[in-house]
Amino acid sequence: MVARTKQKQRGQAKRARKRIILIGCEGKNQTEQNYFKEFNQTQKNYTIQPASGNSTDPKGIVEDTINSIQKSKMEPKEGDLAFCLFDSDTDTQKQEQIDQAVSRAKQMGIEVLLSVPCFEVWFLQHFQYSTGQLTGNQAIRALKKFIPEYEKSKSVFFQLESSVDIAVDHAKRLEKHHDEIGIRRKSLKRNPSTEAYKLVELLKKE
Repeated sequence: MVARTKQKQRGQAKRARKRIILIGCEGKNQTEQNYFKEFNQTQKNYTIQPASGNSTDPKGIVEDTINSIQKSKMEPKEGDLAFCLFDSDTDTQKQEQIDQAVSRAKQMGIEVLLSVPCFEVWFLQHFQYSTGQLTGNQAIRALKKFIPEYEKSKSVFFQLESSVDIAVDHAKRLEKHHDEIGIRRKSLKRNPSTEAYKLVELLKKE
């Protein structure tokens, strides 16, 4: 009986460990977290987890994410990744905070993804391409033309899933547009723009 048990164990294939993607976002706003957590239902190789913490400023979000990495079972050598998602909110005073947060995140191997002025710009890319500048409220009003019931923190993942490739293309076009007119990366002047597509592309490859 013992020998038979050992033989069965040797013959079993080792189950692959899912890689972890840790996402740090503004504590009071669950829009980004709710959207990316829905990817868990489509993933074979990644598990998306929110970082803990309630910070609302860029540097605080990075520190919350660092703390979550240290408390978690993340293994960068195994392909685990960490991201911080920021909104600019068209606050010109926020540029220095974002620059400092990006520098700190880079030191810790965390990638920052900035949306200007807000994450709803990513949702908008599923429906339209425009280089016209927006405030956060204007972006939400524009999105409600396509999703009338939209509210902050509302899950819209499955409503947008079929047009995600269009959104990625539009986001890349916006990035190219700002590059061509000489606005540096991670600048609040890149309005509108969203780097959320980088994480989406990663998840779509799996």
